[in-house]
Amino acid sequence: MTEGNNQQYQLTIAPRSKHNVSRRQISEAALKVLYRLNKAGFRACLVGGGVRDVLLGKQPKDFDVATSATPDEVNALFKNCRLIGRRFRLAHIRYGREVIEVATFRSHAPESPKTELNDEGRILRDNTFGSIEDDALRRDFTVNALYYDIKDYALLDYANGLQDLENKTLKLIGDPETRYKEDPVRMLRAVRFAAKLGFSIESSAEQAIFDIAGTKGEQHFTHVKTIVPKAFATVEQLYKRKELITGVPSGYSEIDRMTAGLQPSDLIIIAARPSMGKSITT
Repeated sequence: MTEGNNQQYQLTIAPRSKHNVSRRQISEAALKVLYRLNKAGFRACLVGGGVRDVLLGKQPKDFDVATSATPDEVNALFKNCRLIGRRFRLAHIRYGREVIEVATFRSHAPESPKTELNDEGRILRDNTFGSIEDDALRRDFTVNALYYDIKDYALLDYANGLQDLENKTLKLIGDPETRYKEDPVRMLRAVRFAAKLGFSIESSAEQAIFDIAGTKGEQHFTHVKTIVPKAFATVEQLYKRKELITGVPSGYSEIDRMTAGLQPSDLIIIAARPSMGKSITT
């Protein structure tokens, strides 16, 4: 039994015979990275959107690897590796045009000198390494905390993600408001995933978006123009249902007019900025 943010989760292990993730669906580059890490004695798993999409019968656009190897150890194993990031240290391993992102298992440890949060609870730096269990419970959504272990091809479910996939539900791991404040990008990711996957956002995760937006609901709404139109329509439906604004802008020219003069301190603006260095699309 593992615990995170006042919620308890039981690890579920699905052996290869009980799941549909196949090496035929994983890119050759990702397999090379997984096999070399495993051969060197490190734990290596495919994780996140790649696993989620394969389970949903979709073709992943990229593959991410999580490992017990530190960034320096990964760098020593691969001549085609480049270390990036200060806030979140990562290894990028390039094979032709394909880049495999490799992250060391992290632990959510605010007291660690390698973890830094601001006064609002937003994560500024997150380089405290931990176990695979720690890593799973610091991820955003349950459906992204699924690990494909190259050692025995088992599927590891640390947060009931398989059940949420089946129910087509986006559920945050831990307290939604806390998780959104740690990283505001998660609000846009929730909307993006709901639109992309045809999932519903779990009620407490949805409500927290509006609670954080507060009285600036209309202003925050207008900034969702930064994501794809389908996601824009999803947010439009959410706002209409919550009655946070009296009307929905009819076109982008009206949106541009309404956003004039807004300050970049708004959470959604911060979350939407590419300079944050985090994708909202996978």
